[in-house]
Amino acid sequence: MSLRLTADRRFEPATVRRLLAHLERLLAGLAADPEAPVSSRPLLAAAERHQLTAEWSGAADVQPSRATIPALFAAQAARTPDAVAVVCGEEEVTYAELDRRARRVAGQLLRRGVAPETRVAIPAERSLDLIPTLLGILQAGCAYLPVDPELPEERRRFLLEDAGAITLDLEESEAALELPTISPHQLAYVIYTSGSTGVPKGVEVTHGNVARLAAGADYAPLGPGETLLQVCNVAFDVSTFEIWVTLLNGGRLAVFPGRPELDELARAIVRHGVSTLWLTTGLFHQMVEERLEALRPLRRLLAGGDALAPAPVRRALAGLPGCTLIDGYGPTENTAFTTRHVMTAADLADERLAGTVPIGRPLRGTTVHVLDECLRPVPVGVWGELCTGGEGVARGYLARPALTAERFVPDPWGKGGRLYRTGDVVRWRPDGLLEFLGRRDGQVKIRGFRVELGEIEAALAAVPGVRQVVVMARSDRSDGSDRSVGSLADRRLVAYVVGDVSEPELRRHLAALLPGYMIPAVFVFLDRLPLTPSGKVDRRALPSPDPAAGRAREHVAPANAVEESLAAACAEVLELERVGMRDNFFALGGHSLLA
Repeated sequence: MSLRLTADRRFEPATVRRLLAHLERLLAGLAADPEAPVSSRPLLAAAERHQLTAEWSGAADVQPSRATIPALFAAQAARTPDAVAVVCGEEEVTYAELDRRARRVAGQLLRRGVAPETRVAIPAERSLDLIPTLLGILQAGCAYLPVDPELPEERRRFLLEDAGAITLDLEESEAALELPTISPHQLAYVIYTSGSTGVPKGVEVTHGNVARLAAGADYAPLGPGETLLQVCNVAFDVSTFEIWVTLLNGGRLAVFPGRPELDELARAIVRHGVSTLWLTTGLFHQMVEERLEALRPLRRLLAGGDALAPAPVRRALAGLPGCTLIDGYGPTENTAFTTRHVMTAADLADERLAGTVPIGRPLRGTTVHVLDECLRPVPVGVWGELCTGGEGVARGYLARPALTAERFVPDPWGKGGRLYRTGDVVRWRPDGLLEFLGRRDGQVKIRGFRVELGEIEAALAAVPGVRQVVVMARSDRSDGSDRSVGSLADRRLVAYVVGDVSEPELRRHLAALLPGYMIPAVFVFLDRLPLTPSGKVDRRALPSPDPAAGRAREHVAPANAVEESLAAACAEVLELERVGMRDNFFALGGHSLLA
């Protein structure tokens, strides 16, 4: 048997050779054992498997397991006791003073007779007093539970009850002279994330997890002479990076009070001499588009939380030649960051950056694997689930043993370790960088086809003039109301676009790349995407499409009996009062199943 493969210019020769090698290996395996299931036949050669699971996957044993946050802070405070540790407004606190204030908090808790790992609820508002409170809770052997005061009362009550947390009323207290011995496996904090069932789940993060993050931050040195501006809500896990990576390495933490506004951020960068800043993807896009000059004093700019759009990244690289740009990716369950991709102005020469921004390589002390549904490595260029291991993997979900067992699984490549199944779909590039597509549960069915929304977003983001884009599957009626039954058949794709580009241009671009069922039915153009308080895109706040979308500018009534029957049939299946002869059936929410 012979096979000839013809590929167009979208496929590089190396990619075609890999595909043929995988097919050849699959066919050989089937010939050797015809009764075996196709899914059991290996695609990877031994050398390729070793590259994926040993060379590119990272190492898990870098961080010593004996490190804890109080021990690392005490060592740093002993080295630089008079250096400024925290600044907020006009007030500054040295490392020595921060330790004294924290010990008073620890003393108050210890005199209450708290048990190890007692969860202590604290308001998640940024302030100078918050930092010694967090440190004191940890020094006492307890764990902190940040609670956003803007949450609804019922939600706050649930978090406190579910975590079994106590509250802390700060008062003048004597400092603890002796602190308890703390294990690196001891709980440091619990942060709640949304659950697929609608019930929040608490992620349990240990001291060893945080120590790995602090030791593995070689991509963003935050030692003496460096200042990081803290802008994240403490209930958002990136605050772990902001606070502890800075303080455990001898840097200065500048606390930004209140909600981050673009002008206030610009002033704070200058006022505090900020060298390093982390922004959510949404805030990064806005700052780059509207206040790029305010970011020029930075030496390092980190961004993440959602996929970065290529256009703002290229604009930042071109406009901030002295700044290193870092795309930081990671779930809460692996302690803030899992991978990072470091970029400078030199990366503008990489043509691939016009299409997608990689999430890069694993941090020190971290492993990553791209696996199929059976937890087997997939070849280079094939989409799979990102699973991560190493010192950053959290203990699990608080009081959720079944869910913990489902998402935290044994690591086949680790020595007794575990992998966290992120649910994120990624692939290896030929250069060993990871590329992010979207959530595994972000898949939707459109006209019976399985669609990855991230793939459509990536295609739109590559169009010149597009700055930001979000694609959703919506079941709104074309008259603007919600369908009474939001079935899969009712769904249509809606693209929300920020940029200087027209709908025809977008449709032409997508038509050359994607099948028809993946082209959005409606395009909604916005000045900016709405953001949540934590700075992520607020998909719930995205507006329903204009009811007039898909309609011709002027209603053209049917001219004969045949047209009347056709218009009536379309109106019936679309649940509309009327349909004109020049209206677009698909843009009104129609598809082949309805037809």
